[in-house]
Amino acid sequence: MKKFERFIIYPMLFIALFFSFAGDGVQQTTAQQVYDEIIAKKITIVNDNGDETTRLTANKFGGQIILENPLDSRNQVRINHNGIGMSNSMSTLILNSGRLAVINKEKEKNEQIILLMGRKEGESFASFRNENGDELVEIGTNNNGNGLINIYDKYGENRRSYSYK
Repeated sequence: MKKFERFIIYPMLFIALFFSFAGDGVQQTTAQQVYDEIIAKKITIVNDNGDETTRLTANKFGGQIILENPLDSRNQVRINHNGIGMSNSMSTLILNSGRLAVINKEKEKNEQIILLMGRKEGESFASFRNENGDELVEIGTNNNGNGLINIYDKYGENRRSYSYK
């Protein structure tokens, strides 16, 4: 090697070595580590586009889990101290404290259209309503523990009851 060739070859070698170790600043690895415990106040999971799809959060009542469609935030599942709620753009389903309700969200009133719940031990009823929230039919038990059906007019004002005495 000639005397002046070293001044060209060695600097190029050092520059090539430097760039081979520098990379783009992102470490890529296939190694996985399993933790026994993770402590956090909030964990957010995002999809490949960076949109939030799942949130696990702590609040003063305990915590909640929210699963959400990133394309339409009205489509979600929510689990918290109030119970379980599932909703889309048209209706919401709520399950909490012995009660199941379906709520119509197409109207501005957000009225319950179906309600299933227990009142006391051994007593329960189902209620069906029209889009205005007026009672149409109730099925349940009376004070004696016998079956009961209440049928209302279309305005939810007048009713007929059928039951054993």
